[in-house]
Amino acid sequence: MTATNLISTKVALDLYLGQLQNQDITQETFSLVRAHLRAFHNWLGDREPTAQFGQLFLAELRGKGYKRSTLRSYYYALKPYFAYLNIIFKVRIKKEKRLPRYHSQDDLASILDVISGRKDRWSRLKERDRLIFRTLSLSGLRRAELLKLRCRDVKEGYLFVYAGKGDKDRVASIPRKLSLEILDYIREGGFEPSDRLFPIGKTRLDGLVKGYALRAGIDDLTPHGLRHYFATRLLEKGSNLKNVQELLGHADIRTTAIYLDVIPAHLRQTVELLEEE
Repeated sequence: MTATNLISTKVALDLYLGQLQNQDITQETFSLVRAHLRAFHNWLGDREPTAQFGQLFLAELRGKGYKRSTLRSYYYALKPYFAYLNIIFKVRIKKEKRLPRYHSQDDLASILDVISGRKDRWSRLKERDRLIFRTLSLSGLRRAELLKLRCRDVKEGYLFVYAGKGDKDRVASIPRKLSLEILDYIREGGFEPSDRLFPIGKTRLDGLVKGYALRAGIDDLTPHGLRHYFATRLLEKGSNLKNVQELLGHADIRTTAIYLDVIPAHLRQTVELLEEE
């Protein structure tokens, strides 16, 4: 590869990244894609990008013990970049099947007890924190969906989610009691309809959930884990899988079906036959 081609390839990468940064993606995603593509170009050296080199690059990462999820992350950074270069690039990387962590009703009750027992200088926020846990665990909202909620989005029995995953709007059904608790919180706090219901950032939310969980003796809980809790509890109660899919806002029911492996309630009656022997 000539020096001229090497310069033009670097310019192409810079132009692609500049174009990508102007698209509707988060800074976190952009930084990850940029790091992956730069790693690929550093690996290339003075060679020109080709689909074969892309495959070889991923194969070397696999040989170094990279997880499938990481390989998929690299692949999804490389594929649109190759398309930008008019190169067809296709690699099949099977997903690792990992079950969501299971958390019981007792786990959540323990966390709520920790919140209610808080007596430090931040105890004035415990009603907010209690409602955060209650809302995540009884609505199935994603972290970003919760943080986007405005006070006007809360109605009796419903949460109106705007520009959720995939930029889609949806209505989340919640228990009437929870909605009334939230409405009381809004009224007593003197919030305006346009105010964010929970005006904190995602890093703060992650730390809040993890912190309370650790105090309750639970070391593996995240906001998304409370979404898993919502799904598994519904299936434990015998809810229809299709209904759970709609409540979670999943486009594909196969995504929801993984919770049947976490809580195989549909097999419990069969296994109970062993007790009759």
